[in-house]
Amino acid sequence: MARRRSRALVIDASVVQAAGTSERGRSVSCRTFLQQVLSICHRVVLTPDVGEEWNRHRSRFSRKWQVQMYGRKKVVNVSPEAFQDMRRQIDEFAVSEDDRDAMRKDLPLILAAVAADRCIVSLDEEARELFSQAASRIGSLRLLVWVNPESDRDDPIAWLQRGAPLEHGRRLSR
Repeated sequence: MARRRSRALVIDASVVQAAGTSERGRSVSCRTFLQQVLSICHRVVLTPDVGEEWNRHRSRFSRKWQVQMYGRKKVVNVSPEAFQDMRRQIDEFAVSEDDRDAMRKDLPLILAAVAADRCIVSLDEEARELFSQAASRIGSLRLLVWVNPESDRDDPIAWLQRGAPLEHGRRLSR
């Protein structure tokens, strides 16, 4: 039997916050996604910035999930300092202060993904669109994959089960 590909995924605090015990839409989608990350062979990427954001926003379910991820040695710590030049490129690209602020808020996800396996999991469709537009000018964004765990279009569970491939249709460079 072929071994499944394991990816290191950068998961936004929006997902760990939404993954609660409610049996309604977003909570169920995010909780199911995190459970699949745990049960399949995938890992999660943490940087100091991403970890700090998680600590401020995670749900009780996500806290337990994170402990299980650490217990199974499925947490990858990265230090994305080598990619800080991207901050300048983002600032130059943004057409408004609001866009710049929105992109800066999610820049830790981008930096972590560039330093790891290039996969971001987030509910933030506004940031996804801004970074997709920026990918036309910022080459290192073009290969990043962005998946929304509650999007039917993204089919996130099937994507995880296939090994979280870096498919063209999921890239920011669409």
